[in-house]
Amino acid sequence: DDNLLLVDVNALFAELNVNGGIDYGTGSVKADFATGGFFSLDGIHPTARGYSIVANKIIEDINAGFTANVYKVDPGNYPTVFLK
Repeated sequence: DDNLLLVDVNALFAELNVNGGIDYGTGSVKADFATGGFFSLDGIHPTARGYSIVANKIIEDINAGFTANVYKVDPGNYPTVFLK
């Protein structure tokens, strides 16, 4: 169906692991447990910052697939978890 888009979140997670993290302009996150900022302390679910990066990927695909102009969010405005 030409009216549907598939967002490859698995590719985003691969980028997170292969590239050692994802830069988002005002900072970056990594996949490292409890210190990377992308995953919450359960090690499975993203933090609010991680979810905002996923949301930006969805927005990017919507904008490209439908010639839209949905604004991305700044992941730096969303909390994360960093244990030292």
